[in-house]
Amino acid sequence: MQRFRSPVRMRRVAGNEGDTRKDPAAPAPFERTLIERAQTGDAGALEQLAREAWAPSFVLARAILADETTAQDIAQEAVLAALGALGGFDVKRPFAPWLHRITMNCCRDAQRRTGARPPLTNAGPHEYEDSQAADTGGLPDHLREALLALSVEQRAAVVLRHLFDLSAAEIAASLQTTEVNARTLIHRGLAQLRQRLQSTHPAEEASK
Repeated sequence: MQRFRSPVRMRRVAGNEGDTRKDPAAPAPFERTLIERAQTGDAGALEQLAREAWAPSFVLARAILADETTAQDIAQEAVLAALGALGGFDVKRPFAPWLHRITMNCCRDAQRRTGARPPLTNAGPHEYEDSQAADTGGLPDHLREALLALSVEQRAAVVLRHLFDLSAAEIAASLQTTEVNARTLIHRGLAQLRQRLQSTHPAEEASK
């Protein structure tokens, strides 16, 4: 199962958003052989890929939408969409940014359908969610509220950088934008996030 670093690591937002060093706790890449087997219609590979893809989709959707029930639905929708389009996926390219892009599109669709930002909720686990996904999805309330003050694109860029440890190039692929714009989204998102956290939790931010 895909491993994720704890979201409390996002407290490093006071650091350098351009740092490209890989964290040893960052998620491992999806195995190419697993994707290739799934593309042939191997039922076991499809099931395993669905399970591994659900966790990152859920974590990203919950960070973007701040609603666990909606995030569970979005994760399932994104995984099904990814599996449905798997035949056209180029295995020479990284799978995670492609999956994140599908998840982001599903998040945007959900926001258009509701026309409003979902409230914070605490829902039960989905059938594909495991303890590692649960550990990484629950951001502290003040950090979650600060993230929600960002634009959707900035929020996604910050989450993909600091929860998933993606590079600017991978974030650009996930958000279907240029690498320059991805870096701008990260930089501006972190600046706004730091400013908001310093105004709401000055003692905590000063201690970092």
